[in-house]
Order: sequence, then structure tokens, then C-alpha cells
Amino acid sequence: MKVFKQIFLWISLFLIFCILFTSKVSAEKELQAVGFVIALRGEVQAIDSEGTARALHIKDQFFVEDTIKTGKQSRLQMMFKDNTIISLGSDSMLKIAEYEWDHKNRDGKLTSEINEGVFRIMGGLISKEVPDKLKTKTPAATIGIRGSMYAGSVRDGRLSVVFEGGRGITLQNATGLVLVEKPGYGSHVNGWKSAISPPVKFQTRDFMKVPTQMNKDSFLKRVLKTMKNPTRAEFDAVMKEAIQNGLSPQDAKQVVEELKKDPDFGCK
Repeated sequence: MKVFKQIFLWISLFLIFCILFTSKVSAEKELQAVGFVIALRGEVQAIDSEGTARALHIKDQFFVEDTIKTGKQSRLQMMFKDNTIISLGSDSMLKIAEYEWDHKNRDGKLTSEINEGVFRIMGGLISKEVPDKLKTKTPAATIGIRGSMYAGSVRDGRLSVVFEGGRGITLQNATGLVLVEKPGYGSHVNGWKSAISPPVKFQTRDFMKVPTQMNKDSFLKRVLKTMKNPTRAEFDAVMKEAIQNGLSPQDAKQVVEELKKDPDFGCK
């Protein structure tokens, strides 16, 4: 009987240890989250560094080394801790290669890798405080940002990217570096060892079909309703995104006033 009691005691202690260890790991992972999903349509997966896939939903968190994959007709919008917003269209793949943000010292870095798909990036605090540390790598060129917004497409190793606003973007590969400073202008690159075309006026943005339907009131409402107790900077970033995508400041303000009447609205 004494032996059984000892075995039971050891099993109990082992189970307690497992529970505490699991809780600690979960807490540490929670602290390592680098952002959360603010809008989503269709099926989207996140694949971690060990190859484990999980479905993403609105308000789900994501982590460094996650690879985000969107399916056909799927769209995703994600916000990072420094308020950088990345949007992905259908059949796209993005890896969060590096991310750090030190709010106190206003320092950090964000390196994303896009091997296929359509995307749009609106720089947050990293692009303003340390713009040289925000980069998007593609098979054809690395995109640098200067407190700006840009959108593009990667298909079969070829990159097309357009600068949408801010101080400009850079494109760099084995052939050199090109600066794009005029909104509405962009470049095409056929591969890492191919010359980057001089900036040209983009006549259409159909090739991107980027998932920023912010010109619709209903979409803005859905995004804002997912944000519980956001910082002022987070709230302003979403409103700026809406206005820069066709929604007038008056209409955006009206959306907020309507939402304030909703008791479940968290952006008071």
C-alpha cells in the first residue's frame, strides 16, 4: 500500500509539473505574439516554424516565423504591434521572417518574405522611426520603405510594385537599386538578376486586387468592431487606412458615430 501511495504521489507531482510547464509555455508564446488579424474573408492558414498549420480567424494572433497562406477567394488584413498593416489577396503566401518592436526606445525591425501572391503594406511606427529596418523580400527584389504605403504582386518569380503614398520606396536586387518617390508610379522586375525597370506610371491596379475594401462602410465597421480597447495609434491607423482607400473623412466619422451606439463596440 505504501508503494502505491508513493507512485500516486509521483504521478500527481508529474501532472502538476506538466500543467505548470504548459501554462508557462502558453504564457511565453502569448508574449511573443507580434500582432493579430483585423479582417478576414475565406480560408486562411498560419504555418509555424515546425510545420504545424492552424486556421486563422478575426482577432487571432500570429508569431515570428509564421507563414501565412490564403486560399482561393480569400483575403486577410493583419496589424502588427507597431501598427504596420499588411493585407494579402487570394492565393498568397507571406512569411514573418523577423519582427521586433521596443515601444519605449522606439526601435524595432520587420522583415517579411513574399514568394507568391498579392499584397499591400502600410508602414507603422517602425517605418517612421527606423525605416531602414522594414523590408519585404521577394524572389525578384527587396522592397524598402520610407514611412510609406505600397502594393504589389509576385507571380512566378516576377514582381510588380506600385508606390501609393508617403516618402517613397526602394527596390534592390543583384543589378542595383531603384528609388520610387512619386505616388502612382512603380516598377516591374522579372527576377533577382534582372534589371529593375525605371519607375513608370501604373495605368491600372487590377493586377493586385489587394484586399482593402475599406471604401465600403460595412468593411470598416467590421474591422473596428474587432478592436477591443485599442490604443489611439491603432485606432488612427485603421481610420487612416480607410480614408486612403476611398472613404471620405466625413463618412469614416459617421461610421464611428454609428458604432458608438452599439454596446459591444470597444473603441469608445
